[in-house]
Amino acid sequence: MYQHNVPADDPRRTEPTLTATAIAAVLPVVVLVAVTYPTAAVGVVAGFALASAYTRL
Repeated sequence: MYQHNVPADDPRRTEPTLTATAIAAVLPVVVLVAVTYPTAAVGVVAGFALASAYTRL
């Protein structure tokens, strides 16, 4: 997840702590949606998978 070949001042660089904070903030909402709307949860998980795959490019 950490990009070694991107310079520190590059705006595309993502900090692991920021990512971890975002995941921790969103996780309760994702769990709540998963419990309430199982079909929507599949879409949310697929969306997160696509987003994380896109950010790794």
